[in-house]
Amino acid sequence: MLLASIQSMGAQESRIGFSVQLSSLSEELSEANQNILKNKIEQIIARNSAGAVSASSVLFSIRPELIITQNDIVRTGMQDVYVYRAELTLYAVGQADENVFASVVIPLNGNGRSKNEAVRQMLNRLNISDVKITRFIRNAQEKIENFFIDNASAFILKADMLAKQRKYEEAVIVLSFIPETVAGYDAISERISRYYMQKIDMENEREINRAEALLLKDDVAGALDILAAVDPLSTYYDKAKKIMKKIKADKDAAMAAEAERLEREMELREREFDAQKRDEELLYAAKNSTQGTLTDSVGGVILDCFKDIAVGIITN
Repeated sequence: MLLASIQSMGAQESRIGFSVQLSSLSEELSEANQNILKNKIEQIIARNSAGAVSASSVLFSIRPELIITQNDIVRTGMQDVYVYRAELTLYAVGQADENVFASVVIPLNGNGRSKNEAVRQMLNRLNISDVKITRFIRNAQEKIENFFIDNASAFILKADMLAKQRKYEEAVIVLSFIPETVAGYDAISERISRYYMQKIDMENEREINRAEALLLKDDVAGALDILAAVDPLSTYYDKAKKIMKKIKADKDAAMAAEAERLEREMELREREFDAQKRDEELLYAAKNSTQGTLTDSVGGVILDCFKDIAVGIITN
């Protein structure tokens, strides 16, 4: 199952995702109507598999601009009817440098017994399945991917700089944006795997040290829990097993039995990582680790990376 996921990665659609950024909106929009517009754009993003769950959504956003082109009041004698027409422009924007990668203009119209009702109907009529919108998303993704290809060497340089600072997670994320179609991608995937390995080694070294400190305090149960959680991909995995075996030999029967039980669990996990597939597993794990929501600190580093490239601090 996992190997199939790895093999299908190259066939997946674009990894470029977007968040929603509301700005340049008409004063005609109440807070409630702004929420309707935001929800509509989020539905568009989700429908086109370009959601904010991807790491790139911290870098790119869909920014709407709504311009009211006509607002009339039709006097019917009993109830006035407000008629609104507008142009909604959606921009795909790089948040680091405000670069616009693509845009689309959608005409809207609506009517109601009040201005708010007319605008609400107008926004609710926005068709999230409009082929023009789908084409806009695909066009934006393609242009952003070309941007990564054109600046691949600058991103590699930035990742190397981050890795030297032991910021391995950020280094992996920076490299993960580069499309697999770029020339020499094998060298990039090797870096992704290497930096991800350094990340998990740094984390597991810290956990091994914690376990050893607990053993000095005779907290065997706490140490066992930590050791059992060491990542099988980590170079510290063998050390964790060695400490576990020592606990089995040195501690009382109850603790030895618990150590043996956890050791069996570790062996089961280890079998999942066939030696011949280790590199594939590592690359898959590294790329998969970039798909969650970024923390503020990591997101800030990535935005700084884009700003540096935009102003030429990092050149390719």
